[in-house]
Amino acid sequence: MLRSTTKTIALISITLLGIIIGYELNSRYKHYHYYSSKQENLRKAYLQDFKATPLDAFLVSTSNVAIELQVINVNNNPNTVLGLHYNKSDLPIKVPIRIPPRDESSRFSYQTIRIETTAFENKKLKTDELTLYFKNTHGKIRQETPVRLWAYDDPDYFDDDFLLSPSNSHKVPFFITDEATKTIHIKKGTWTLSNSIKIPQGYTLSAQAGTQLNLINKARLLSYSPLLFIGTKDAPIRIYSSNKSGQGIVVLNAGAPSRFEWVHFEGLSNIATPHWTLSAALNFYESQVDFSHCRFENNQGGDDFLNIVRTNFSIQDSLFKNSLADALDADFAKGTILRSRFNKIGNDAIDVSGSEIEITDVHISNVEDKAISAGERSNINLTQCTIEGAELGLTSKDGSLISGQDIDIKNSTLGIVAFQKKPEYEGGHIDISNVVLDRVQMDYLLEKGSSLKLNLKEKKATNKNVKKLLYGTLYGKKSG
Repeated sequence: MLRSTTKTIALISITLLGIIIGYELNSRYKHYHYYSSKQENLRKAYLQDFKATPLDAFLVSTSNVAIELQVINVNNNPNTVLGLHYNKSDLPIKVPIRIPPRDESSRFSYQTIRIETTAFENKKLKTDELTLYFKNTHGKIRQETPVRLWAYDDPDYFDDDFLLSPSNSHKVPFFITDEATKTIHIKKGTWTLSNSIKIPQGYTLSAQAGTQLNLINKARLLSYSPLLFIGTKDAPIRIYSSNKSGQGIVVLNAGAPSRFEWVHFEGLSNIATPHWTLSAALNFYESQVDFSHCRFENNQGGDDFLNIVRTNFSIQDSLFKNSLADALDADFAKGTILRSRFNKIGNDAIDVSGSEIEITDVHISNVEDKAISAGERSNINLTQCTIEGAELGLTSKDGSLISGQDIDIKNSTLGIVAFQKKPEYEGGHIDISNVVLDRVQMDYLLEKGSSLKLNLKEKKATNKNVKKLLYGTLYGKKSG
């Protein structure tokens, strides 16, 4: 059973790829969603509306006539299952099935249901593309939830999960709590964390100049409160993993901005547990964050070094170097990047979706894929930016707009790309002036339905399907 003192009910649904599909925290039952890029479409779909899915469905068995599911209602209201959806088709059930509200006195109880599927030619079903659709008993809005590819039959599965464990910062001798000011202060010194730390809501976690935190043994920091780490040029704060076995930081719905000044992040890895995995070493979800004079270097695992989701942020006078894959991934965020450098990036330097970003006086070099990538109706404005040694310079797709001036793209394979990647969006758009393309093998690829205005001149489409040329085919890096 969950400990009643925490007043926290959480449900984590994991696919076989180790992706967190959702979890519910706090008495308000607000959901937070995180995903790996290995299921990008699912990830983006959830991130776009950020709404809880009241039902979770788990696959028990399939036959040539029916599918058996276990369905959990994590909501306080009843819901009604209407049918299955597969390959753009619905299979409504003859008699809708009512799923009663969650019983708070029991844990993660489920209801087993059986749905006939002969109309779907069940022998050919790809169950990883199957969804269950339903509605709230008191409403009319249809909702869907993916069918997880295993049976939920272990009531103790989450007992050792870090998310469900109580806060433990008070057990760390060098974490000093001041209840009067609601501050948890990390004593100045060099410290090794071999166990993960969880910071509760309603505090501020602070560290002063010269403090060093060495994360080992898969240690990670999870905070529901803001972080205030203020170093100096002569005495920066270091957060690192000396033996490359540590993980990183997650800040969730902190309620106030986090601030990092003169902080070095080195040798960290993405957050990964037996139950869930995040894409980045540093993760900020609905938690404003500001970085100044920071260094992000040599991460050891994950799709991103820094992932910022649905919040405001700023990065200035900072360096990203030797990033394993993407350096910065911003999803549905609003932010600024000023006077910063990105060098030796294993995938994309700046990758944004559904975001509004101002980028000024930024130098990007030695990028194995895209220097700047805008997707899912993002807006990026560039001023005084240099891209050197990239596979792709500027990429706008899926209704996004990249605009700006005073841009140099040098020694790169493909300078500018605008296209449609996903069918639910339109093409990409770019409007940039005072642009210099120097020693670029191909200046641009422009797909029909997208637009490019380069140095005040409208360019004509070069291809009908640019996507076929990218992602490792002729240009760019092969995905996942």
